[in-house]
Amino acid sequence: MRRLLMAIVGVVCAGLSAAPVARADDSSMQARVDAVLASFPGGVQTGANTVEWDGGSVELTLAPEGLSPFAVGSCATGKYCVYNGVSLAGSKLSFSACNTTSSTSDVGTVRSMANARSSGTVQGLSALGAVLTTVSAGGQVNSAPTGIEKVRCNS
Repeated sequence: MRRLLMAIVGVVCAGLSAAPVARADDSSMQARVDAVLASFPGGVQTGANTVEWDGGSVELTLAPEGLSPFAVGSCATGKYCVYNGVSLAGSKLSFSACNTTSSTSDVGTVRSMANARSSGTVQGLSALGAVLTTVSAGGQVNSAPTGIEKVRCNS
């Protein structure tokens, strides 16, 4: 019984010693969110790592440093997304409004794209509007061509 109690105390103490690390990660994430809000006015922080613009039609989800929680994931149904990591990893910028062209500068360099809509296409565009890649409904580009600065959704 004494060994079990000591093991529980050890686990609890280990958990408590890890708590400051979690807080450091939280403050680091908040600093990243604050930097995005300062660089791209009009956004609203809607979660610990999420910022929205235009009433939620544009959403940025920042990935935790050193982790790729979206590596095998995809966009939510009905949205299209760009990621700053290959294979849908890293920070994600998602859109729900269609028949519009949107800047991808909030996420940085676009390295992959997903189209989780049931119809239509999404195009990755250069700064001048040249089509660099097209993603069909339900599809993804795991390694997007360089130079994507805008996305356009087509019904």
